[in-house]
Amino acid sequence: MPTYLVDTNVWIESFHGNEQAREFLKKDDLFVSYVTKAELIFGARDKRSLSNLEKILGKYGVNWGSDLVNQRALEILIKYRLKQGIGILECMLVATALENKMILITDNIKHFRGIEGLVVKKLSEVI
Repeated sequence: MPTYLVDTNVWIESFHGNEQAREFLKKDDLFVSYVTKAELIFGARDKRSLSNLEKILGKYGVNWGSDLVNQRALEILIKYRLKQGIGILECMLVATALENKMILITDNIKHFRGIEGLVVKKLSEVI
């Protein structure tokens, strides 16, 4: 059974009522990167939203990264930044997925297209 790393945009879609996203997030084999968790916390509007977010994310495994993930993220940045404009946070997600043999789930496929070894799928492909 595959393990999935869920990108920030999928979480946001679920918070905005997207039923596909909500259904997908009921799976047991999901992880959130600390990068995604930080992005979501940064976007919280008030203490109540932050508290709700912490409760929701507390149900999922968090991948905290490692020296290998950090090193690989830098390698990905060097290789793909100028070629396709990938950002540092996206590189951290890619490195996390690659180092942990996870499938990255996102609706921003264009950010990740063509990255060697990465398995990336849109939410609609795994529902």
